Amino acid sequence: MDNSPQLVAKLGIAYYTSPPHTFKEVDLDPIHTAIYVTFMLSACALFLKTWIEVSGSGPQDIAKASEGSWL
Repeated sequence: MDNSPQLVAKLGIAYYTSPPHTFKEVDLDPIHTAIYVTFMLSACALFLKTWIEVSGSGPQDIAKASEGSWL
């Protein structure tokens, strides 16, 4: 990030929820990397669960839709 006009978080929640920019940063701060990966996987899982419930593609909805198709 040297010689870059882009602002980069150095501390706090913004630091831990931003991705490491180089492999060197991954090696130097594995806790930051682990927290970032955990945060991203959790956020994706929460979004997926919400999407399935809202869109009506949950297991109960599919079972209700296919109840009459076996007759």
